[in-house]
Amino acid sequence: MNAPRSAEEIAALDLATPFELMKFTLTYDGFLPSCGNRNPRLKEKWDIRRKLHPQLAELWQADPVLAKVARHSKLPKAGGLASFEQHHSFPEYQPADQNFSYIDICRKEMTFIPLVRDSLALICGVNILFLRKEDPGALIKQGGDLDNRIKTLFDALRLPEEGDEMQCCKEDDPQPFYCLLESDSLISNFSVDSDRLLTSSNSNANEARLVVTVPLKLHKFAATTFC
Repeated sequence: MNAPRSAEEIAALDLATPFELMKFTLTYDGFLPSCGNRNPRLKEKWDIRRKLHPQLAELWQADPVLAKVARHSKLPKAGGLASFEQHHSFPEYQPADQNFSYIDICRKEMTFIPLVRDSLALICGVNILFLRKEDPGALIKQGGDLDNRIKTLFDALRLPEEGDEMQCCKEDDPQPFYCLLESDSLISNFSVDSDRLLTSSNSNANEARLVVTVPLKLHKFAATTFC
């Protein structure tokens, strides 16, 4: 098969994407308050990140495709690329010459590893089952604004930004720290279903239980295909 040679051909192929690569589920039980300009809830967002980190770390280990991406994330900046599979009974192949200039498609920086990132040409959907201490519905507030607790969650799913958001980082936080998103701009679509959280009558009003299903999609397919 010949690689596309024109911008029109590439655009035509991109119309057929994104398509779903995999789907997984993250869960969160805990405090989920609203955030705003006066109170950005930085500490609470970090608490959510810390609860999601081990789930994402296990996903990188348990999923065979992600595990292989993590092992073979360094690609040469110039020249061709060959990929092959060998029998599992043989030791994993390591190139003899390690002194080449490369890019690492897996790491954003030394501390954080987001799964959904531009260097992997990935975007995702976010489908949320939101159990809270309220009746179902009322996710859209008067004036058309989405419940700010959802914004708290979306901010916690992405990498913390430099500056104020990094002040809540602790010395004993894991390294690398696994996050879902490089940026919340990589969310292609989302849905929220709400229902009442049944725990006890004296529970905190901001207590929540979230079941977040993430369909992972490949974007810019034509630009990342080797033919």
